[in-house]
Amino acid sequence: MFCDLIRNQKWKIYNLYGSSQLLLECFAFNRSPLDDLLKGDNPSDLICRILGGFLSVFMFAELFLIDVMALFMLLTVYYGNRFSLGSYDWMLFVVVIGGPICYSIIAGADLFDQCSVGALGHDYYWCFLDISVLAGRIMWSITAAAACLCVALPAVCYYLIYRRLKEHANFMKEVSNNANTDFTAAIIKKLLVFQGIVTFTFCGIASYGICIAAFQTEPTGLVWLTVLTINSGGWVNAVAYYLQEYVFSSRDRSKVEASKNSTGNASKQASKTAISIV
Repeated sequence: MFCDLIRNQKWKIYNLYGSSQLLLECFAFNRSPLDDLLKGDNPSDLICRILGGFLSVFMFAELFLIDVMALFMLLTVYYGNRFSLGSYDWMLFVVVIGGPICYSIIAGADLFDQCSVGALGHDYYWCFLDISVLAGRIMWSITAAAACLCVALPAVCYYLIYRRLKEHANFMKEVSNNANTDFTAAIIKKLLVFQGIVTFTFCGIASYGICIAAFQTEPTGLVWLTVLTINSGGWVNAVAYYLQEYVFSSRDRSKVEASKNSTGNASKQASKTAISIV
């Protein structure tokens, strides 16, 4: 997908969390954490809290971005050009970036000696939220709720979009028997694929947070599920993008061309038959 964007001269960020992994690894590759890893020790408390803060910012930025995008798609479908933020579109940047930063500041507030939240820090498996303290478990509950909302809200929005598109397709069929509904079907397929990717990416973090909030334990299986799913958004999106743009789209174009050719051949044969009869 990166090569395709370069070829088409389009620069867009499709996955904030996936694109942030290189930054996190570059940030972690300095002398103090590297020495700790070579010695087999955990990173220091300060480094662990900083890494946890970066992780929370990038993860919540992606969660907010997916929710905002789903709402914008729904409002655009229902209201069309009448829906616009105009000169207030900068508010989206404030919500998507400012919200996660505020969350990270609140979770690691004791870094600045302002209050005693201290949710960020060492955990048994990683540097994110410390569930040994009450604040860490509360923050994990908030994180799990945000992940569940990120799965549920787009699902509701896409279902409402599907209903509106289905109504439009049925109306076009009533108006004209030759109405082309391939475009509507293609959009619905893309929405279903994107919803599946979002559900797969955040099912681990949601299950993990719910388990911690309910039982205050960290099952090893859920840890592996969370790590694998939360880090798979980038390559899953890349595979879905390739399949939709280069596999399924080419098949659909081939079907449309075959249908046009068969229709054209049938009309030519009918005209020849009519001429021979005359």
